[in-house]
Amino acid sequence: MNIFTSGKSLLYALSFCALFGATAAQAENYSVRVNVPFQFMAGEKMYPAGDYNFTVDGNVHTLRIQSSGKLHLSMVRLAPILERRPGDTSEHGMVRFTKAGNLHVLNGVWRAGASDGNITYPSRAAREAARNAAAGQPTDIPAGNNPVFE
Repeated sequence: MNIFTSGKSLLYALSFCALFGATAAQAENYSVRVNVPFQFMAGEKMYPAGDYNFTVDGNVHTLRIQSSGKLHLSMVRLAPILERRPGDTSEHGMVRFTKAGNLHVLNGVWRAGASDGNITYPSRAAREAARNAAAGQPTDIPAGNNPVFE
């Protein structure tokens, strides 16, 4: 009887964990449009200043970067964790950059209406730049209302 009860409890516990895990794993996909006024690094690539559409695919933890003037797309890996943004600016989307010396490094994207955002993995070049320069305060750029380029 104890073995049956223990097995039944274990089955309930595993079912609960599976249900909770499935709920936590549901990821959201969203886009934010931003005019970045400076050159920046995302992943191992440098991007010029300009209008960009950042699209998060939460299912595969990637960020698609598309310039408004080009059809070229780039992908950057996202960390599978979320970071909460400070303050009450959740009514607007936001893109965060960290400055290391003269280099701006993309490190997070937040959608409108959410306080949790997706953060990027720092590239080897970004980690090296941060070691060589004192990292400054993050630069937050609010996103526009239109997530799609026309």
